[in-house]
Amino acid sequence: MSIPKRLINLAIIGVIAVGLVSCGRSGVRAAGENSDLTQQQVVSLDDQKFLFKAEDTEVRQLTMAQEVLQKSRNDQVREFAKRVVEDRTQALAGLKRLMADKHVQETPGRAEEIQLEAANRLRDISADALDHEFVSLMAAEQQEAVANFDSAAQSSPDLDIRSYAERTSLSLTTDYVTAVDLEMKLRQGSTLR
Repeated sequence: MSIPKRLINLAIIGVIAVGLVSCGRSGVRAAGENSDLTQQQVVSLDDQKFLFKAEDTEVRQLTMAQEVLQKSRNDQVREFAKRVVEDRTQALAGLKRLMADKHVQETPGRAEEIQLEAANRLRDISADALDHEFVSLMAAEQQEAVANFDSAAQSSPDLDIRSYAERTSLSLTTDYVTAVDLEMKLRQGSTLR
């Protein structure tokens, strides 16, 4: 009786070994056949996080600037808001192309959620307080965004993401300097026209 048990055990082990080897081969073959991602298109989790955060930042800044363009009576604030709209529209278009190239999909409804939140931050503010609130929010937004984009520009292993972050960081830095300057002028009560 011990011989048939031994033969059965050997047969079972043999079947399992053959199954494992054949599964390994078909899995490798399947991965090679079904994968349309090149090495350059694989994005690290840190880069994905950066791309999503960049999108949130750009949508939020664009929305706030659009709100101010509709309501502000201050020429310098309106000019700044107009530049932010232009800069963020261009950066957002580049970001969407980059995300598509890297096969990074947006979270459905996320952009609309950010737009609504940003619009609501400025929607019910009086015309007198609007300029102060917008410039203050933008200075804080820009400061955080510059740090985020600079970090990606220096540390991303993906050259396309690094290049995008570097280009966008330049306009964010310019906008940050303008926002801080406007904020100081508004606090001092300077008449901005």
